[in-house]
Amino acid sequence: IKTIQKHENNDIKTGLCSNLVDFISDTINSKTFLEKHRKNPQDFIRNRSLPFPTLITFLSNMNKGSIQDELDHYFKALENAEVAERVVTKGAFTKARKKLKHEAFIDLNEKITRYYYDNFSHQTWRGFNLLAIDGSTAALLSIPEIAEHFGQWNSANGDPRPIARISQMFDVMNHITIDAIIGPKSDGERELAAQHFLKLMPNDLILLDRGYPAF
Repeated sequence: IKTIQKHENNDIKTGLCSNLVDFISDTINSKTFLEKHRKNPQDFIRNRSLPFPTLITFLSNMNKGSIQDELDHYFKALENAEVAERVVTKGAFTKARKKLKHEAFIDLNEKITRYYYDNFSHQTWRGFNLLAIDGSTAALLSIPEIAEHFGQWNSANGDPRPIARISQMFDVMNHITIDAIIGPKSDGERELAAQHFLKLMPNDLILLDRGYPAF
């Protein structure tokens, strides 16, 4: 009986994961999602080698190598080819990426997170979703556009450089990032926490360190 139940549970999990993949595919291929997250109405209207859904999928892969190598390997896997061929150049990728709003990934993360809580059996603590919020800082590249947006601060070696404030609201029992924010270092942790609170649901219980309620 236990063996049958184990197989049944595996089948259920497989079905849920398959449904999640279908949900993601339907989302990024939808006309509504495209129109919401392209910068101009003329963008992504032609059938090119790097259409909107493919660009979203490629950028979601957490690429760590050079752009061109990652592109070649991606299309090799996508087309189930034995040898990687040059399907999309780095220049074409850069051009396509400029047409995409970064909010697409924030929106997609929110949709997937909500799908998970609505459809998957997840762990809770006494009926509560146990969430934690904490912030930190991150040194950024010294590029004029980045410095203008994030501001410059003295680093460890004394030279001013752009520094960002980052904050995350995290489900500690299910290991899911509910919300993440990156902004100028001048934004305080409590200000970013207030933005996280906009994403809270009635059964969420928040863990905060003393830097939030105490002066």
